[in-house]
Amino acid sequence: MNYSLTNIADFERHFQEAELDFSRFENATVQNPDYVIFQIGENVIDEQISTPELENLFVERYSNVAKHFVSAKKLFAFLGGRMQKRICSLHKLRLTQMRIL
Repeated sequence: MNYSLTNIADFERHFQEAELDFSRFENATVQNPDYVIFQIGENVIDEQISTPELENLFVERYSNVAKHFVSAKKLFAFLGGRMQKRICSLHKLRLTQMRIL
């Protein structure tokens, strides 16, 4: 099995400011993955999603990340920390082709 790991923690910390810079994936060993696994929310604090507008922005930005990998056979998201409680309880995580585990 071949795999690549890419850390996007800085994107999570600053998701309100900009979309993810996808150029960070250019040096990944695997360019067309069969599976993509996200660990989401470990680097997001409550203040960053303190309003419905910010919650929606978070979901929108992560949806765009997921859409980047539409060629993958499966995408998985693991919601971490406070995000699991906040986002799942709101039923707003609309990540394209993503199965929430």
